[in-house]
Amino acid sequence: MVSVRDVAENCMGVSGTISVNRDIYGYIFRDGSNRLFGGLGGNDTFPATGQPTARSLRAQLELAKGLSINVCVFLVNHENDFSGAVTIDDVTKIQYAIQVMRDIYAQAPLGVRKIYWRRIGTAEAGNYTVISDKPEAEDLADDFSGPNDGIDVFFVQSILNAGGWSNSDGPCDKDSKDGLTGAVLEVSGGRRGTGVLLAHEVGHYLRLPTGPSINNFMGTDPDGDGIDSINSNSTGVTASQASTMRSGCWVKSTCGSG
Repeated sequence: MVSVRDVAENCMGVSGTISVNRDIYGYIFRDGSNRLFGGLGGNDTFPATGQPTARSLRAQLELAKGLSINVCVFLVNHENDFSGAVTIDDVTKIQYAIQVMRDIYAQAPLGVRKIYWRRIGTAEAGNYTVISDKPEAEDLADDFSGPNDGIDVFFVQSILNAGGWSNSDGPCDKDSKDGLTGAVLEVSGGRRGTGVLLAHEVGHYLRLPTGPSINNFMGTDPDGDGIDSINSNSTGVTASQASTMRSGCWVKSTCGSG
């Protein structure tokens, strides 16, 4: 039977007092009502259950022990006192989005093991709070980088003419500075939609092309303009996609005992 302490110590590198939300899930923010995911409603819930996600501690422990990825989340224009552009609502939305990505990737199955949190302050962020195009997204990822064992994901306030940008088949070494070394997403959408977008953009980084249908998390490109279409119900994963995701250089090997 998988244990919290085994996963924390052998997969997360955490010992001593263990917090499930902080150390196993990587969720470090709560809103004024002590909620990890903030207020939910409408398309922010899963229609079948009415719950925010299919969150299960047992499932997270099993997935974190298996083949997994690490993700480094950058909050662009964020101050610790929330005096920058990033709000409490933004960070609880991002935590919700991470959980939605976990639920989608669990179908592979592929875990999301560690979450690294990084802050780009107001002075450093400059014009990166709003991204105009892919070259500017590339500049952002070139100027900032997280631990080299995690996929960088930059959350900005908005992106013009797209919801996000990512490198298709991201480089295994971010120090190579080969194109867009990470994913850049806007945080202006709904919670569940942001989660699908996060799974989609990281999916590109994990070598996945545009998908076969709008019901798939990799969506479609019906206009052939290079801009994929997805919605809050784009959650399917094919067997071929699962195989590709699990075989990439960013995937961490199994850990823990048993």
